[in-house]
Amino acid sequence: MFSHYITQSADEATDRKKYRKVCALIKTYKKACGTIASHHLITELMEKHKRRPAFLEELARIR
Repeated sequence: MFSHYITQSADEATDRKKYRKVCALIKTYKKACGTIASHHLITELMEKHKRRPAFLEELARIR
């Protein structure tokens, strides 16, 4: 359920400030569900949003 919320937030994010908020959610998800689950989510988001270079930068920072 939390991963669905993160994915939906990522779909709606349009600027770097919102991308950082999504990354903050992913950090919380990482603490709650573990590193492996968060890496799967990050990889999924990187594939889905490969045309958003600013978002990819922010995701790379938390990986």
